[in-house]
Amino acid sequence: MSKLCPFCAEEIQEAAVKCKHCGEFINQEKTIVEDAPEEKRKGLSIIILIVMALIITWVVYDTFGVIDNSSETIKSSPEKKIYYLDKQTKGVKACVKTLGQGVYKYEPLQWKLKNCNAKY
Repeated sequence: MSKLCPFCAEEIQEAAVKCKHCGEFINQEKTIVEDAPEEKRKGLSIIILIVMALIITWVVYDTFGVIDNSSETIKSSPEKKIYYLDKQTKGVKACVKTLGQGVYKYEPLQWKLKNCNAKY
């Protein structure tokens, strides 16, 4: 008794596990391996959806959450300390200039003065 190989169409024995002509395995594991990519795609799509949801949550929180926190901070601290650049020493002015050129160049002047140990 013989049958045809589903991969190369050559004649092989009925009980053959592997085709002697093309080397492909003739069994049910092949269909299981073919089904695996669909399961991986489903898992991957779930992971992508979770990541997108986290990104959207972060953007919404960053956009609306920071505004609410800053307004509460201003209301709760009426005695805000204001630093003046013209009243500072040369060292503090040099520090502020250095911070203005680096990665902190987009920080406000008050932040730079505070981090350079400026006096009020």
